[in-house]
Amino acid sequence: MERRGSKGKNKGEKAYLVLEIVENGELFDYIMHGGSLDGSLVKYYFKQLIDGLKYLHEQGFAHRDLKLQNVLLDKNLNLKIVDFGFSIPLTGRDGTSKLRTNLGTNGHKAPEILRGLRYSGTAVDIFASGVMLFIMHTGFPPFKDASLGDELYSIIASRNAEDFIAVYGQWTKEPLNASFRDLIFGLLAYNPEERLTIAAIEQSTWITEDPPIATKEMITEEMGKRCKKQEVVVEEGLKKEAKIEEMKERPYLSSPLERNPYQGKRMPIYDSKLAKATQFFVESYFGDVVKSIDGLLIRGDGYNKKSKEYDPFTIKYTQLTGIEGEEEATQFILSISYVRPGLFSFDFTRKSGSSEAMVDMYKEIVEHLQKKGIKFFQ
Repeated sequence: MERRGSKGKNKGEKAYLVLEIVENGELFDYIMHGGSLDGSLVKYYFKQLIDGLKYLHEQGFAHRDLKLQNVLLDKNLNLKIVDFGFSIPLTGRDGTSKLRTNLGTNGHKAPEILRGLRYSGTAVDIFASGVMLFIMHTGFPPFKDASLGDELYSIIASRNAEDFIAVYGQWTKEPLNASFRDLIFGLLAYNPEERLTIAAIEQSTWITEDPPIATKEMITEEMGKRCKKQEVVVEEGLKKEAKIEEMKERPYLSSPLERNPYQGKRMPIYDSKLAKATQFFVESYFGDVVKSIDGLLIRGDGYNKKSKEYDPFTIKYTQLTGIEGEEEATQFILSISYVRPGLFSFDFTRKSGSSEAMVDMYKEIVEHLQKKGIKFFQ
């Protein structure tokens, strides 16, 4: 279609992309709210992912941002790859088949991208598919980033079978058998030249033999259950947003600045797109809530507190446990933001330590505030 500017000048061609409706949402959400998939279901979706990736590469393109958030499920619960914003011809802009732009999502980027090297679009897509496979099977990412300085990735890069089973096996519902381990080692190889090709993936033992692939009936039953969980999550989210909008409209009789020790500091504005499960809203002066949390964590649980003078609304709490010299740190960030006068958001984000410790701490804070009679909602 021809494009024209405001003065009628020809501005060249404009392309429109028409896509099918993919109504069952991101595969990521099914795992986030329902946990890891059984091995047979993992194989079902991983084979579909590889089939899609094979077709894409045969057409001469690399995706460069593969992740579970970028695969959707259609009405028949089949996988569809989406978001081609970072895609590029495999030949590259200079025809050398070596790409150079640092693109992708942290935790899914191949080592060569992190090292600033020129790379193969095919190889980095294969690497990202390995991260996706691991998350589908275990429910958590295999490492923070694919550098040799990352303790977890170094286990995979060195193909240390014993440590792989010892470290990752204790966190999974199903045992990590040798065929799955070998496939992961091949997909996530540090050297792109040693990474598996699509053809090698299709012939791997895990794909061809063990475990059996899920039937369509199994997919419909299991993912149907997870769809219902998704509907509950969405409904709760909509209720939460409606509650926030209602609270914004309520009149507020006194200014929080009258008792604000941080007067003159700019408090962040609440962004509903960043809503989390470990978050609540307070209908009273935020400083009183902070004092109450401090009383519980610092005096009760032995946490240390740290914030910066220019940003008093971002507070870091750290708790050390274990014997001296071998302490483990549980650390989280409390971020306070403004919703409307008299309504503030308290958002907790884990920085280190286990997710379970973070959730337990959050529940403890909520129960503490309830006992204190502080008015809030989640």
